[in-house]
Amino acid sequence: MLKRRLYLQICALFTVSLLSFVLVAALISSYLGNDAFNAALYQRTTSLAELLLPRKSAEAASYNIRLTELAEKLEFRLTVYDETRSLIASSHEPDGLPAVKLHSGVWTPTQGDATWSTVLPDGRFVTIRLNRPSLPSDEFSFAVFITLLTMTIAGVIYPFIRRLTRKLERLQSGVEKIGAGYLGARVNVEGNDEVASLARSFNAAAEQIEKLVAAQRLLLASASHELRTPLARIRLGIEMLKDSDVKRRHEIQQDIRELDALIDELILMARLDMGLSRHDFDDVDLLALVAEECARYRNCFFEGEAAKIEGDARMLRHLVRNLVDNAFKHGREPVEVSLSIQENSAILTIADKGSGIPADESEKVFEPFYRCKIPDRPAGYGLGLSVAKKIADAHGAKIELHAQPKSEVMVVFDKK
Repeated sequence: MLKRRLYLQICALFTVSLLSFVLVAALISSYLGNDAFNAALYQRTTSLAELLLPRKSAEAASYNIRLTELAEKLEFRLTVYDETRSLIASSHEPDGLPAVKLHSGVWTPTQGDATWSTVLPDGRFVTIRLNRPSLPSDEFSFAVFITLLTMTIAGVIYPFIRRLTRKLERLQSGVEKIGAGYLGARVNVEGNDEVASLARSFNAAAEQIEKLVAAQRLLLASASHELRTPLARIRLGIEMLKDSDVKRRHEIQQDIRELDALIDELILMARLDMGLSRHDFDDVDLLALVAEECARYRNCFFEGEAAKIEGDARMLRHLVRNLVDNAFKHGREPVEVSLSIQENSAILTIADKGSGIPADESEKVFEPFYRCKIPDRPAGYGLGLSVAKKIADAHGAKIELHAQPKSEVMVVFDKK
Protein backbone atom coordinates (compact mmCIF):
# COMPACT_ATOMS: atom_id res chain seq x y z
CA MET A 1 0.00 0.00 0.00
CA LEU A 2 2.81 2.40 0.89
CA LYS A 3 4.55 1.86 -2.45
CA ARG A 4 1.37 2.61 -4.40
CA ARG A 5 0.46 5.94 -2.80
CA LEU A 6 2.73 8.91 -3.25
CA TYR A 7 1.14 10.87 -0.38
CA LEU A 8 1.85 7.96 1.98
CA GLN A 9 5.46 7.94 0.86
CA ILE A 10 5.71 11.68 1.55
CA CYS A 11 4.15 11.21 4.99
CA ALA A 12 6.60 8.40 5.74
CA LEU A 13 9.43 10.58 4.50
CA PHE A 14 8.62 13.43 6.87
CA THR A 15 8.06 11.00 9.73
CA VAL A 16 11.50 9.47 9.23
CA SER A 17 12.98 12.97 8.88
CA LEU A 18 11.37 14.06 12.13
CA LEU A 19 12.60 10.97 13.95
CA SER A 20 16.08 11.60 12.57
CA PHE A 21 15.84 15.20 13.75
CA VAL A 22 14.87 14.11 17.27
CA LEU A 23 17.62 11.50 17.34
CA VAL A 24 20.35 13.90 16.25
CA ALA A 25 19.04 16.63 18.56
CA ALA A 26 19.01 14.20 21.49
CA LEU A 27 22.56 13.06 20.79
CA ILE A 28 23.90 16.58 20.44
CA SER A 29 21.93 17.79 23.44
CA SER A 30 23.20 14.92 25.58
CA TYR A 31 26.76 15.75 24.54
CA LEU A 32 26.56 19.52 24.99
CA GLY A 33 24.20 19.27 27.96
CA ASN A 34 26.93 17.73 30.16
CA ASP A 35 28.53 21.14 30.45
CA ALA A 36 25.30 22.66 31.74
CA PHE A 37 25.00 19.79 34.22
CA ASN A 38 28.62 20.25 35.31
CA ALA A 39 28.08 23.99 35.76
CA ALA A 40 25.09 23.34 38.03
CA LEU A 41 27.07 20.72 39.90
CA TYR A 42 30.03 23.06 40.42
CA GLN A 43 27.77 25.80 41.72
CA ARG A 44 26.44 23.42 44.39
CA THR A 45 29.90 22.28 45.45
CA THR A 46 31.25 25.60 46.64
CA SER A 47 30.53 24.76 50.25
CA LEU A 48 31.83 21.23 49.75
CA ALA A 49 35.13 22.66 48.41
CA GLU A 50 35.46 24.81 51.52
CA LEU A 51 35.01 21.76 53.77
CA LEU A 52 37.51 19.65 51.82
CA LEU A 53 40.24 22.27 51.66
CA PRO A 54 42.52 22.94 54.66
CA ARG A 55 41.53 25.79 56.90
CA LYS A 56 42.48 29.28 55.96
CA SER A 57 45.15 29.39 58.69
CA ALA A 58 46.80 26.06 57.70
CA GLU A 59 50.43 25.88 56.70
CA ALA A 60 51.55 25.72 53.07
CA ALA A 61 52.74 22.11 53.43
CA SER A 62 49.25 20.99 54.54
CA TYR A 63 47.74 22.81 51.57
CA ASN A 64 50.02 21.11 49.07
CA ILE A 65 49.42 17.62 50.52
CA ARG A 66 45.64 18.11 50.60
CA LEU A 67 45.42 19.61 47.11
CA THR A 68 47.54 16.79 45.70
CA GLU A 69 45.25 14.15 47.25
CA LEU A 70 42.10 15.86 45.96
CA ALA A 71 43.57 16.31 42.47
CA GLU A 72 44.52 12.62 42.24
CA LYS A 73 41.13 11.40 43.47
CA LEU A 74 39.04 13.78 41.36
CA GLU A 75 41.38 13.89 38.34
CA PHE A 76 41.62 17.63 37.96
CA ARG A 77 43.97 20.44 38.99
CA LEU A 78 43.38 22.61 42.04
CA THR A 79 44.79 26.06 42.77
CA VAL A 80 44.01 28.19 45.86
CA TYR A 81 44.57 31.94 46.26
CA ASP A 82 44.08 34.22 49.26
CA GLU A 83 41.89 37.32 49.45
CA THR A 84 44.55 39.40 47.69
CA ARG A 85 44.71 36.88 44.79
CA SER A 86 48.13 35.73 45.91
CA LEU A 87 48.96 32.06 45.36
CA ILE A 88 48.61 29.84 48.43
CA ALA A 89 49.06 26.36 46.91
CA SER A 90 48.49 24.33 43.70
CA SER A 91 48.38 20.62 42.90
CA HIS A 92 50.10 21.21 39.55
CA GLU A 93 51.32 24.17 37.56
CA PRO A 94 49.19 27.07 38.91
CA ASP A 95 46.26 28.23 36.78
CA GLY A 96 45.78 31.96 36.88
CA LEU A 97 42.58 33.59 38.07
CA PRO A 98 40.33 35.12 35.43
CA ALA A 99 40.34 38.90 35.13
CA VAL A 100 36.54 39.04 35.59
CA LYS A 101 34.92 39.57 38.96
CA LEU A 102 34.11 36.33 40.79
CA HIS A 103 31.15 35.79 43.09
CA SER A 104 30.81 33.53 46.11
CA GLY A 105 28.90 30.33 45.42
CA VAL A 106 29.03 30.78 41.63
CA TRP A 107 31.52 28.93 39.45
CA THR A 108 32.66 31.06 36.50
CA PRO A 109 33.88 29.14 33.39
CA THR A 110 36.86 30.35 31.37
CA GLN A 111 39.11 28.98 28.61
CA GLY A 112 36.30 27.25 26.77
CA ASP A 113 34.73 25.81 29.95
CA ALA A 114 37.99 24.00 30.75
CA THR A 115 38.67 26.11 33.87
CA TRP A 116 36.18 27.05 36.61
CA SER A 117 36.78 29.60 39.36
CA THR A 118 34.85 30.77 42.43
CA VAL A 119 35.17 32.63 45.75
CA LEU A 120 34.76 30.70 49.00
CA PRO A 121 32.73 32.25 51.82
CA ASP A 122 35.95 32.96 53.74
CA GLY A 123 37.36 35.05 50.81
CA ARG A 124 39.76 32.54 49.27
CA PHE A 125 39.77 31.94 45.52
CA VAL A 126 39.67 28.41 44.08
CA THR A 127 40.40 27.42 40.49
CA ILE A 128 39.63 23.96 39.07
CA ARG A 129 41.05 22.91 35.70
CA LEU A 130 39.41 19.94 34.00
CA ASN A 131 41.61 17.37 32.30
CA ARG A 132 40.09 17.84 28.85
CA PRO A 133 40.70 20.16 25.89
CA SER A 134 38.95 23.50 25.66
CA LEU A 135 35.44 23.42 24.24
CA PRO A 136 34.21 25.79 21.51
CA SER A 137 32.00 28.76 22.29
CA ASP A 138 28.22 28.49 22.55
CA GLU A 139 27.77 30.26 19.20
CA PHE A 140 30.07 27.81 17.44
CA SER A 141 28.35 24.84 19.08
CA PHE A 142 24.97 26.14 17.95
CA ALA A 143 26.23 26.60 14.37
CA VAL A 144 27.60 23.04 14.38
CA PHE A 145 24.28 21.77 15.73
CA ILE A 146 22.25 23.50 13.01
CA THR A 147 24.66 22.36 10.29
CA LEU A 148 24.54 18.72 11.37
CA LEU A 149 20.77 18.90 11.69
CA THR A 150 20.37 20.37 8.19
CA MET A 151 22.72 17.82 6.66
CA THR A 152 20.85 14.97 8.33
CA ILE A 153 17.42 16.08 7.06
CA ALA A 154 18.82 16.80 3.59
CA GLY A 155 20.51 13.40 3.51
CA VAL A 156 17.22 11.67 4.31
CA ILE A 157 15.06 13.69 1.91
CA TYR A 158 17.36 14.05 -1.11
CA PRO A 159 17.36 10.44 -2.45
CA PHE A 160 13.57 10.27 -2.45
CA ILE A 161 13.06 13.71 -3.97
CA ARG A 162 15.69 13.03 -6.64
CA ARG A 163 14.06 9.72 -7.51
CA LEU A 164 10.71 11.47 -7.88
CA THR A 165 12.08 14.33 -9.99
CA ARG A 166 13.89 11.90 -12.30
CA LYS A 167 10.54 10.26 -13.03
CA LEU A 168 8.99 13.65 -13.78
CA GLU A 169 11.96 14.63 -15.96
CA ARG A 170 11.57 11.47 -18.02
CA LEU A 171 7.85 12.18 -18.34
CA GLN A 172 8.60 15.74 -19.44
CA SER A 173 11.07 14.44 -22.03
CA GLY A 174 8.35 12.18 -23.46
CA VAL A 175 5.91 15.10 -23.68
CA GLU A 176 8.53 17.22 -25.48
CA LYS A 177 9.16 14.43 -28.00
CA ILE A 178 5.43 14.21 -28.73
CA GLY A 179 5.33 17.99 -29.16
CA ALA A 180 8.30 17.80 -31.54
CA GLY A 181 6.46 15.33 -33.77
CA TYR A 182 7.77 11.97 -32.50
CA LEU A 183 4.36 10.42 -31.98
CA GLY A 184 5.91 7.04 -31.20
CA ALA A 185 7.58 8.38 -28.03
CA ARG A 186 6.69 6.56 -24.80
CA VAL A 187 7.90 6.78 -21.21
CA ASN A 188 8.88 3.93 -18.90
CA VAL A 189 6.40 3.12 -16.15
CA GLU A 190 8.26 2.78 -12.83
CA GLY A 191 6.56 1.71 -9.64
CA ASN A 192 2.88 1.89 -8.75
CA ASP A 193 2.48 5.42 -7.37
CA GLU A 194 0.70 8.41 -8.90
CA VAL A 195 3.67 9.28 -11.15
CA ALA A 196 3.57 5.77 -12.60
CA SER A 197 -0.18 6.14 -13.13
CA LEU A 198 0.44 9.45 -14.90
CA ALA A 199 3.06 7.77 -17.11
CA ARG A 200 0.58 5.03 -18.05
CA SER A 201 -2.05 7.66 -18.88
CA PHE A 202 0.47 9.57 -20.96
CA ASN A 203 1.41 6.45 -22.93
CA ALA A 204 -2.25 5.64 -23.54
CA ALA A 205 -2.94 9.21 -24.73
CA ALA A 206 0.17 9.21 -26.94
CA GLU A 207 -0.91 5.91 -28.51
CA GLN A 208 -4.39 7.27 -29.17
CA ILE A 209 -2.96 10.46 -30.71
CA GLU A 210 -0.67 8.40 -32.93
CA LYS A 211 -3.62 6.34 -34.13
CA LEU A 212 -5.75 9.43 -34.79
CA VAL A 213 -2.96 11.17 -36.71
CA ALA A 214 -2.29 8.03 -38.74
CA ALA A 215 -6.01 7.77 -39.53
CA GLN A 216 -6.10 11.46 -40.53
CA ARG A 217 -3.12 11.03 -42.82
CA LEU A 218 -4.73 8.01 -44.42
CA LEU A 219 -7.97 9.95 -44.86
CA LEU A 220 -6.14 12.89 -46.45
CA ALA A 221 -4.24 10.61 -48.80
CA SER A 222 -7.42 8.79 -49.77
CA ALA A 223 -9.41 12.02 -50.14
CA SER A 224 -6.77 13.65 -52.33
CA HIS A 225 -6.63 10.57 -54.52
CA GLU A 226 -10.41 10.31 -54.79
CA LEU A 227 -10.76 14.01 -55.59
CA ARG A 228 -8.08 14.00 -58.26
CA THR A 229 -9.51 10.96 -60.02
CA PRO A 230 -12.79 12.69 -61.08
CA LEU A 231 -10.79 15.83 -61.87
CA ALA A 232 -8.66 13.82 -64.27
CA ARG A 233 -11.82 12.41 -65.92
CA ILE A 234 -13.24 15.93 -66.27
CA ARG A 235 -10.04 17.09 -67.95
CA LEU A 236 -10.26 14.21 -70.36
CA GLY A 237 -13.87 15.03 -71.12
CA ILE A 238 -12.97 18.65 -71.79
CA GLU A 239 -10.30 17.64 -74.27
CA MET A 240 -12.97 15.71 -76.16
CA LEU A 241 -15.28 18.72 -76.50
CA LYS A 242 -15.83 20.20 -79.92
CA ASP A 243 -13.73 23.11 -81.12
CA SER A 244 -16.82 25.34 -81.05
CA ASP A 245 -16.81 25.06 -77.25
CA VAL A 246 -13.34 26.58 -76.80
CA LYS A 247 -14.52 29.39 -74.49
CA ARG A 248 -16.55 27.07 -72.31
CA ARG A 249 -13.71 24.56 -72.23
CA HIS A 250 -11.29 27.26 -71.10
CA GLU A 251 -13.63 28.29 -68.27
CA ILE A 252 -14.01 24.71 -67.08
CA GLN A 253 -10.25 24.19 -67.18
CA GLN A 254 -9.77 27.32 -65.08
CA ASP A 255 -12.30 26.02 -62.55
CA ILE A 256 -10.47 22.71 -62.40
CA ARG A 257 -7.13 24.45 -61.80
CA GLU A 258 -8.64 26.44 -58.94
CA LEU A 259 -10.20 23.32 -57.47
CA ASP A 260 -6.91 21.46 -57.79
CA ALA A 261 -5.08 24.32 -56.07
CA LEU A 262 -7.69 24.40 -53.32
CA ILE A 263 -7.20 20.67 -52.69
CA ASP A 264 -3.45 21.19 -52.45
CA GLU A 265 -3.91 24.04 -49.98
CA LEU A 266 -6.32 22.01 -47.82
CA ILE A 267 -3.94 19.06 -47.70
CA LEU A 268 -1.06 21.39 -46.85
CA MET A 269 -3.16 23.04 -44.11
CA ALA A 270 -3.91 19.64 -42.60
CA ARG A 271 -0.23 18.71 -42.65
CA LEU A 272 0.73 21.99 -40.97
CA ASP A 273 -1.94 21.44 -38.32
CA MET A 274 -0.25 18.15 -37.47
CA GLY A 275 3.01 20.07 -37.00
CA LEU A 276 6.41 20.05 -38.66
CA SER A 277 9.27 18.28 -36.95
CA ARG A 278 12.21 20.62 -36.40
CA HIS A 279 14.47 17.57 -36.31
CA ASP A 280 13.92 17.28 -40.07
CA PHE A 281 14.89 20.90 -40.84
CA ASP A 282 17.89 21.59 -43.07
CA ASP A 283 20.05 24.61 -43.76
CA VAL A 284 18.23 26.73 -46.34
CA ASP A 285 19.77 29.47 -48.48
CA LEU A 286 16.89 31.92 -48.19
CA LEU A 287 18.41 34.41 -50.68
CA ALA A 288 18.60 31.81 -53.47
CA LEU A 289 15.17 30.41 -52.69
CA VAL A 290 13.43 33.80 -52.83
CA ALA A 291 15.32 34.81 -55.97
CA GLU A 292 14.17 31.64 -57.77
CA GLU A 293 10.55 32.23 -56.83
CA CYS A 294 10.60 35.89 -57.88
CA ALA A 295 12.07 34.90 -61.25
CA ARG A 296 8.80 33.11 -62.06
CA TYR A 297 6.92 36.42 -62.29
CA ARG A 298 7.01 39.38 -64.62
CA ASN A 299 7.19 42.82 -63.13
CA CYS A 300 8.56 41.42 -59.84
CA PHE A 301 11.76 43.04 -58.58
CA PHE A 302 13.99 41.45 -55.96
CA GLU A 303 17.05 42.51 -54.02
CA GLY A 304 18.51 41.06 -50.87
CA GLU A 305 21.39 40.01 -48.68
CA ALA A 306 22.74 36.51 -48.12
CA ALA A 307 20.92 34.70 -45.31
CA LYS A 308 20.75 31.11 -44.13
CA ILE A 309 18.06 29.73 -41.86
CA GLU A 310 16.98 26.31 -40.62
CA GLY A 311 13.75 25.03 -42.13
CA ASP A 312 11.86 22.95 -44.65
CA ALA A 313 12.85 24.26 -48.09
CA ARG A 314 9.64 23.04 -49.78
CA MET A 315 7.46 24.75 -47.18
CA LEU A 316 9.47 27.96 -47.32
CA ARG A 317 9.14 27.98 -51.11
CA HIS A 318 5.39 27.60 -50.71
CA LEU A 319 5.37 30.50 -48.23
CA VAL A 320 7.17 32.85 -50.63
CA ARG A 321 5.03 31.77 -53.57
CA ASN A 322 1.79 32.34 -51.67
CA LEU A 323 2.84 35.82 -50.56
CA VAL A 324 4.00 36.90 -54.04
CA ASP A 325 0.85 35.43 -55.65
CA ASN A 326 -1.26 37.29 -53.10
CA ALA A 327 0.50 40.57 -53.97
CA PHE A 328 -0.16 40.11 -57.69
CA LYS A 329 -3.78 38.99 -57.25
CA HIS A 330 -4.93 41.49 -54.66
CA GLY A 331 -2.44 44.35 -55.08
CA ARG A 332 -1.06 46.42 -57.91
CA GLU A 333 2.07 45.86 -59.92
CA PRO A 334 5.00 46.14 -59.71
CA VAL A 335 5.73 43.86 -56.76
CA GLU A 336 8.92 44.57 -54.82
CA VAL A 337 10.55 41.82 -52.76
CA SER A 338 13.50 42.41 -50.44
CA LEU A 339 15.55 40.33 -48.02
CA SER A 340 17.50 42.24 -45.36
CA ILE A 341 19.56 41.34 -42.29
CA GLN A 342 19.07 43.05 -38.94
CA GLU A 343 21.14 41.72 -36.05
CA ASN A 344 20.18 38.01 -35.80
CA SER A 345 17.08 38.24 -37.98
CA ALA A 346 16.40 37.82 -41.69
CA ILE A 347 13.50 40.04 -42.81
CA LEU A 348 11.55 39.16 -45.96
CA THR A 349 9.32 41.96 -47.30
CA ILE A 350 6.80 41.67 -50.17
CA ALA A 351 5.29 45.02 -51.16
CA ASP A 352 3.00 46.16 -53.97
CA LYS A 353 1.51 49.48 -55.11
CA GLY A 354 -2.01 48.62 -54.00
CA SER A 355 -4.05 50.49 -51.42
CA GLY A 356 -3.90 47.59 -48.98
CA ILE A 357 -6.73 46.49 -46.75
CA PRO A 358 -8.56 48.20 -43.88
CA ALA A 359 -6.63 48.21 -40.60
CA ASP A 360 -9.40 46.35 -38.76
CA GLU A 361 -8.95 43.40 -41.14
CA SER A 362 -5.15 43.14 -40.95
CA GLU A 363 -5.33 40.24 -38.48
CA LYS A 364 -8.42 38.54 -39.86
CA VAL A 365 -6.85 37.92 -43.28
CA PHE A 366 -4.66 35.26 -41.70
CA GLU A 367 -7.72 33.23 -40.70
CA PRO A 368 -8.69 30.31 -43.00
CA PHE A 369 -11.27 31.16 -45.67
CA TYR A 370 -11.49 34.82 -44.67
CA ARG A 371 -12.07 37.18 -47.59
CA CYS A 372 -11.71 40.94 -47.42
CA LYS A 373 -14.89 42.91 -47.98
CA ILE A 374 -13.49 45.18 -50.68
CA PRO A 375 -15.36 45.82 -53.95
CA ASP A 376 -13.71 44.83 -57.21
CA ARG A 377 -11.18 42.66 -55.37
CA PRO A 378 -10.63 39.06 -56.66
CA ALA A 379 -12.46 36.76 -54.25
CA GLY A 380 -10.04 33.85 -53.99
CA TYR A 381 -10.72 31.14 -51.43
CA GLY A 382 -9.03 32.71 -48.38
CA LEU A 383 -6.25 30.18 -47.73
CA GLY A 384 -3.12 31.81 -49.15
CA LEU A 385 -2.19 34.04 -46.18
CA SER A 386 -3.49 31.47 -43.70
CA VAL A 387 -1.15 28.81 -45.09
CA ALA A 388 1.70 31.34 -45.14
CA LYS A 389 1.16 32.15 -41.47
CA LYS A 390 1.10 28.49 -40.48
CA ILE A 391 4.38 27.88 -42.34
CA ALA A 392 5.92 30.92 -40.66
CA ASP A 393 4.74 29.75 -37.23
CA ALA A 394 6.17 26.29 -37.86
CA HIS A 395 9.56 27.93 -38.49
CA GLY A 396 9.36 30.19 -35.46
CA ALA A 397 8.99 33.25 -37.70
CA LYS A 398 6.77 36.27 -37.24
CA ILE A 399 4.53 37.47 -40.06
CA GLU A 400 2.90 40.91 -40.20
CA LEU A 401 0.69 42.75 -42.69
CA HIS A 402 1.06 46.51 -43.10
CA ALA A 403 -1.58 48.36 -45.12
CA GLN A 404 -0.30 51.94 -44.85
CA PRO A 405 1.29 53.84 -46.48
CA LYS A 406 1.69 50.92 -48.89
CA SER A 407 0.57 47.31 -48.90
CA GLU A 408 3.33 44.99 -47.69
CA VAL A 409 3.81 41.71 -45.85
CA MET A 410 6.84 41.26 -43.59
CA VAL A 411 8.21 37.90 -42.38
CA VAL A 412 10.94 37.90 -39.71
CA PHE A 413 13.09 34.75 -39.48
CA ASP A 414 15.76 33.86 -36.93
CA LYS A 415 19.02 33.83 -38.88
CA LYS A 416 21.36 30.86 -38.38
